[in-house]
Amino acid sequence: MVHLCHKASFGDANRSVTVRGMADEARSPLELDGTGFREQVLAALRKLGPWLDDLPTQPVSKLSGGRSLARRYQEGMPQRPSTLRRLLSEVIDRASPVSLNTAAPGYLGFIPGGGLPQAALADLISGVLNRYTGLWMPAPGLV
Repeated sequence: MVHLCHKASFGDANRSVTVRGMADEARSPLELDGTGFREQVLAALRKLGPWLDDLPTQPVSKLSGGRSLARRYQEGMPQRPSTLRRLLSEVIDRASPVSLNTAAPGYLGFIPGGGLPQAALADLISGVLNRYTGLWMPAPGLV
């Protein structure tokens, strides 16, 4: 067991908070350290980079086969874990092409186009930092 002590200042009161956490060797595989996080982000980037490069040639719509694709995903909870590589391939290579591609250059619908990669990067940073920004005091520089 690792014991950390962190001094936090809220308004005029100083409070000592003890945070008890697991040692690195007892860490769950779902709790990534910096190295594991970098590996997973790089794996996603290796799939998303070529997808972005290919965007100008992608069709606006490819919906044929959508019902059979949707049926493919109607299954119970998996009994075994899957690899990130397999999951990325499933989402990027198999599921996303059978869709309306609002990021494609020929899309002229009323609904706004696809998101910006810069916004996805901001979402990544925000999600990893995981700060509470519903109020000013807990994160004044981020609100």
